[in-house]
Amino acid sequence: MSTEQPQKGVMDTVIDAATSAAATASQAATNLKERAKHVGEAVSEKKEELAAGMSKEANKEKAKDPKEPISERVSATGSAITDTVQEKAHEAKFEMEKKQATS
Repeated sequence: MSTEQPQKGVMDTVIDAATSAAATASQAATNLKERAKHVGEAVSEKKEELAAGMSKEANKEKAKDPKEPISERVSATGSAITDTVQEKAHEAKFEMEKKQATS
């Protein structure tokens, strides 16, 4: 009877260790999944930032073009301002997502 008792203690220790390892692995997988999500979001925000920057530059050129009608130039100026705001917003979101992905 005394030989069964220590074996049960060893089994409990093994089960506890396996349970703890499984919980740690599960948490690591969750953390990795969360980081991957933030990497994806960062890539998306960078793409949007670059697109807004390109649109801003195109609108600035149109606004400066003396061959364009004044109404088009004024509209392009407004669009360039909107693009600048969008570019800065996406840049800030990119930095936030990048920080969350690397922490």
